Amino acid sequence: FEGRERHFGTMEIQPIDIVYPKNVFKNGQDNMRFIKALGSVSRGAISVYHKNPYVHVSFLDFIDGSNFDIFVTESNKISIIPSFKCSIHSLMRVCEEISKDFNEGTIELPGEPDFSLSDFIGG
Repeated sequence: FEGRERHFGTMEIQPIDIVYPKNVFKNGQDNMRFIKALGSVSRGAISVYHKNPYVHVSFLDFIDGSNFDIFVTESNKISIIPSFKCSIHSLMRVCEEISKDFNEGTIELPGEPDFSLSDFIGG
């Protein structure tokens, strides 16, 4: 999780994905269960912008002021988008709560897309 926060003056975003081997977001009840898990993180607060059919939540950590957005737009993946202030400790606390109270997945740190020439030229 180190170095995932955004930096002023750059548009670079370094998302963190939690990927599940099966579909865990099948309906609005799964979304609500996920939101409830996020809301149970101690000394933190969430703002729910959207909850069905996709989830968009902002998280604020009262311990160190970390903040990030959390999206669920696929049935088997959660994306965490760190903001300008986002600590390793805060990311770990939220991911731990998601695993404990919602479902355990694999944390992936997506890198640059792997494009080849055939991606741009039809064949």
